[in-house]
Amino acid sequence: MNKEMNIKKSYGGIYETKEYSMFKYLNGNREIKKSNVDKIINSIKENGYIENPILVNNHLEIIDGQHRLQALKELDLPVHYMVVDGAGLKECSVMNAKATAWNTSDYLNANIANDSPNAKYIKELANKYNLTDANAMMCIYNSNECNMKNHAIKDNEITDEMKATSEVVAKFVSSGVYDKNKGTIRALIISIKFLVKHTNCDLDLLQKKLIKYNQIFKPYNNVENCIKSLEDVYNYRTREGKYLYASMEYEKQKKKEKRERNKKYQRKANK
Repeated sequence: MNKEMNIKKSYGGIYETKEYSMFKYLNGNREIKKSNVDKIINSIKENGYIENPILVNNHLEIIDGQHRLQALKELDLPVHYMVVDGAGLKECSVMNAKATAWNTSDYLNANIANDSPNAKYIKELANKYNLTDANAMMCIYNSNECNMKNHAIKDNEITDEMKATSEVVAKFVSSGVYDKNKGTIRALIISIKFLVKHTNCDLDLLQKKLIKYNQIFKPYNNVENCIKSLEDVYNYRTREGKYLYASMEYEKQKKKEKRERNKKYQRKANK
């Protein structure tokens, strides 16, 4: 079969072939970008061809090197490859992350291709409220958990409560209240999530006041300042009994989290 397909074996388990059609693209891998292929082609033309093998699994699905394969095909050069037993999408994303880093959309699309309900929900949320995939994720997960490598693959994590909160937050930040001159949308998302979870803030009232009294909404450079600015807008021309004490609650929650972290570290130290 090797002879028929013009495959040669060299040192270290590396094979060589010009049968480009024998290779398959792994379902869920990133789309091939012409700009990346062009860079490889130009590098080969300028510096010569370095026989760096692409990696494939037992089914000849490409784990690492799909852009190299395309470049070699266009240059009519032989492909050197190695077979990695049992490799799949996880290994593919890890290897690619060490090269040109996968972004949130890459991970999201990879998980959608593998029928992840969570990934599909994130994409639907992003499309529904005209958010980036990364910001849609931020509406769902906590700020320190917003990493596609660790989430959306685990399809038991997004609860109905998380979905309900994410819908409220996404709807609010996409309603026209976000002003990029004030601060980042990331800080605004986290701040609104905090108001929903830990205060009795009337978001409809806050939205109206942000639009009407935008000049009172001070620029912010972090979540704490954003919450304070939102609080100032909310309390402007509000009766005393209706005041929002979000910044005070935020400080209390941060102290609580710090105590819990210290207890966790202490338990580990005592083991």
